[in-house]
Amino acid sequence: KKWIKDHFAEADIYGETRFESLPEISTRAIRNFNKEEYKRLVKEYCYQDKDKDDDESFIKNLQKTLNPKGQPERFKNYHKYVCIVKADGDRVGKYIKSIDSDYEKNLSDLSRSLYDWGIESARLITDYAGVPVYIGGDDVLFLAPVVGKNEQTILELARDLNKSFERNFEVLPVRIDKEDNVPIKPTLSFGISITYYKYPLYEALEKADELLYKAKETRNTCSVSLLKHSGSSFDISISNDENDKNSEAFQKVNQFFVDDQSFVSSIMHHFRENE
Repeated sequence: KKWIKDHFAEADIYGETRFESLPEISTRAIRNFNKEEYKRLVKEYCYQDKDKDDDESFIKNLQKTLNPKGQPERFKNYHKYVCIVKADGDRVGKYIKSIDSDYEKNLSDLSRSLYDWGIESARLITDYAGVPVYIGGDDVLFLAPVVGKNEQTILELARDLNKSFERNFEVLPVRIDKEDNVPIKPTLSFGISITYYKYPLYEALEKADELLYKAKETRNTCSVSLLKHSGSSFDISISNDENDKNSEAFQKVNQFFVDDQSFVSSIMHHFRENE
């Protein structure tokens, strides 16, 4: 606990230096709708000893509080799910190997750009309502709700992180791939594991690793897996390139997934019928 207090900047809703539980992270974006009641529920169900924590009661009572009869629903089904996100740079090693002069300056400039990107990434993640675990070099691991502040989705956050990564490489000299004789453009790939708040965290982390490995096969890709509470799963890989036709089409229908929860099931059934 002392080490966390000395080194960890995140604070929970009480201002306590503490790594929040998964249901707290999954509901971070909605905790201000009824802040006092949210704080009371955290205190009652999430501050107990290990054997006494009651995540299920926390979620049930929060849902009841935020969805009173006759009022717009604040608590959505996706607030029961949490994202484990891993990201890694593509072609960064090749970019470094292409440096053929003034190594000290060029490596120093590269380190500065990656450091600046890390600082900006931490800000983007926390502004979204996510919790960074580590950011070092071109590696990132964080936990986050499916939908963050300002109704931003986890896929939109991944796109913002990717754009920030590209911007920080644009200030560096262009390097040429000696094999293909084309400019080396480092990008980011993501593995995003979305699981029910009760699902074992270690297994969700392993799934994020698998997804990241898959995404890096095509590079500049976001591979996502949604494992539902029922046990069924839905996997998809989307290019981070906004000019990609599949990515463009996905962005057009993306809002339907937020506005109409039945849309997800409809799409899955339609794909299966036309497999």
